[in-house]
Amino acid sequence: KNWLVSLRFIETETTAIKASLSTMMAGTKMAKIADELAGKVAEKLRHTYPLQAVISAVDGEKGVINIGSQSGVVRGMRFNALDDHDIPLGQVTVIAVGKTESRIQGGENASQLIKGMRLQEVQ
Repeated sequence: KNWLVSLRFIETETTAIKASLSTMMAGTKMAKIADELAGKVAEKLRHTYPLQAVISAVDGEKGVINIGSQSGVVRGMRFNALDDHDIPLGQVTVIAVGKTESRIQGGENASQLIKGMRLQEVQ
């Protein structure tokens, strides 16, 4: 059996179609089809909606952000530090990951880390 699976990701606030996915899958094992589809959905969502965080503590060039492995953060992940108008000021790198928070360090072109500063995952 062949299955044609089509999905659309619709933002509920604006009703805009943010992403779509269509794929042909062969086989009768629904669990395998579901696993393959889940991987493709996760990849599409990650690209459409990058992780966002807030700096919750600062110690010099290092800091702590309010998300961790539960949200998909991994060591080495990079985030843009954003100003109040969502303009990138520089990048930070995750150096340690906990379940609900992570430690970051500013890079060469990083701005000064400030408690409450917003971050967005680099794509």
